[in-house]
Amino acid sequence: MLQWGAEAQDMAQNLAGRNLNVDDPRQIPYEDYLAMTEDQREAVEDCFNAVWHPIYLSLLQEQGADWLLVCGEEFTLTSNEAELPDQKGMERLARETNRIPFVVSLPAEIEESGWQATRHPGDDYPIFRFKLELDGAGEKTRVYHHP
Repeated sequence: MLQWGAEAQDMAQNLAGRNLNVDDPRQIPYEDYLAMTEDQREAVEDCFNAVWHPIYLSLLQEQGADWLLVCGEEFTLTSNEAELPDQKGMERLARETNRIPFVVSLPAEIEESGWQATRHPGDDYPIFRFKLELDGAGEKTRVYHHP
């Protein structure tokens, strides 16, 4: 078994307690994953997040990418979410590789522009300013933070 941290070891024990002895969630056959209960699937995803998610987050940061698609031991890095497969594409990839696809992304950065007081003392909430650009037909073309 891989040498995991305490949280990941707890996840592995949780999987074993559900009759799922897994060294690496990336290696679970997709067909087996489909046959699992929802509770078992959640445990597999929790195990992936405890063990592999931090590793792939580091890789994203090192490579300057925003998204990573993992299927088995193969992965794809991108900074364009549109390059990721849609739900049907994920299903097709999972069936072709017989592995569970996992998507990892960098956390969204939120910049606060200030705090707004309410009528209740000490009950402030953050203010976020955005600029919305519209095309000639009034369709949204871009939303971005506006200081």
